[in-house]
Amino acid sequence: MKKNVCAWSPASIEISKEGEIDRWRISFYQTNPETGIRERFRPTFDLNRRRIVKSGKREELANSYIQKVNELLPKGFPFLVDLDGHPTGQRIGKAKDKHNGLLHTPVVEALDVAQGIKCDTDRYETIKTYRSTVGLLKKFLVDQKLDGMRIGDFDHQLAQLYLDDSAKRKIGNVTYNNIIRNCRAVFTCLVDRGYLPENPFKKIKGRRKTSKKRTRFCPEDRNLVAAFIRENHPWFYMGVLLQYYCLVRPVEICRLQFKHFDLVNGIIRMPCEITKSWKEGFPTIPYSILHYFNARPFKECPGSWFLFSEDMEPGIAVSNESYRHKRMTLFHKNILDELEKAGRLKDREGLSWYSWSDTGIDDRRREGFNLFDLKELKRHESVTTTEMYFHHDVINKAVQKVPNVLEQ
Repeated sequence: MKKNVCAWSPASIEISKEGEIDRWRISFYQTNPETGIRERFRPTFDLNRRRIVKSGKREELANSYIQKVNELLPKGFPFLVDLDGHPTGQRIGKAKDKHNGLLHTPVVEALDVAQGIKCDTDRYETIKTYRSTVGLLKKFLVDQKLDGMRIGDFDHQLAQLYLDDSAKRKIGNVTYNNIIRNCRAVFTCLVDRGYLPENPFKKIKGRRKTSKKRTRFCPEDRNLVAAFIRENHPWFYMGVLLQYYCLVRPVEICRLQFKHFDLVNGIIRMPCEITKSWKEGFPTIPYSILHYFNARPFKECPGSWFLFSEDMEPGIAVSNESYRHKRMTLFHKNILDELEKAGRLKDREGLSWYSWSDTGIDDRRREGFNLFDLKELKRHESVTTTEMYFHHDVINKAVQKVPNVLEQ
């Protein structure tokens, strides 16, 4: 068959009527060099999306597509292009066209979509985290005068620029790594839904983890503070026991209700919706402290009541767990302040409400618990995370007993 002399013809806007609606396409021709057959291509590039039509910029956007198509047409058959003007290796079809159309979503609009997805939960801390993450991203884009860009232009370089800008606030390594983690989660939502081909934060490396500034109680201060709380704030002492012996996290304590306690078997049945990891947990209550949990409140309080309401007593909680967590933290801080002022607590640097959990896992290690058991007790994903909670000043008795064979 005789081949056409012209292998392609320039693209142009083609408008057809569907009822009272104008349907736009970009029309162009290419000739297959193998068959000599001239083929017609008519992708829509999502020009008919309501958002684009209402923007008043449909013609401007169509002309930009035409320019890109005409630049790529001479490069060969079949027509290989995505909306960024890069070869894709596939001919444009409806599915690809739909995906590419999302790349042109305004970046602020796309971030709102991701925020809505991540905040579709009843976890206050999760909602707070992702509102903050998206809010800071938006502020950065506004400051850089990039808030008018499309989501498809948010690339690895821009992600690194955002982190470099965040680092100017003199944040620590943990905070820096948390920003990367939260941003990855936000952009993963967009990748999964076709707004982006890949996550711009995926290949960004975190900073080296540093040791925790929080410290554990030494045995003397541990017993001193525990005794003071037990004598003066007996119900608050329950929070100490839950952290130190059951290794329940402070924020999880604020979510605990009386119905979660199985005192017949001596365990706490923690459903996934109240645990930090979103996995069920079953902390064991040691026999030595079980009598505290057989006290009157556990027999008389309704199962729906929280162990700690706003006034640090059992009751119906009006506020979220974040507020109650802060109240507990401040309540404990005031106790340490009181003991320090009285000269009874000599060194309180690094001590906090969470120190009871740190002290508990560290003491279990000294008592001979193996690393795997401690991981399970703490409900960590890996033993590497568990090791971060240890204070590496424990004398290795096995090493002390190593004989001096070099001089025998």
